[in-house]
Amino acid sequence: MLQRKDLKWLAEVIAPLIHQTDMQEFADAVKAKSRNSRFDMHKFLEVSKLSWEGRNSPYAQEDWLANDLDRQYQEGKNHVIIKKTA
Repeated sequence: MLQRKDLKWLAEVIAPLIHQTDMQEFADAVKAKSRNSRFDMHKFLEVSKLSWEGRNSPYAQEDWLANDLDRQYQEGKNHVIIKKTA
């Protein structure tokens, strides 16, 4: 069974290496492998997508993954708001 730290590593380190269109399939495979009853698919996908955007966005910071998760979430949220209004 995958532990929380393993799921976090997959979402923050491995997910950015996967094409964004394959993110749902990746999350489904992780859920099937994890066998963790507390696995939160929505949260896993959210963190994975934020990590992907942080690494692959033209506005990405070099130290994106070094930032704490709350900061990533806020920056991603702010980026989406700016993007929608532009």
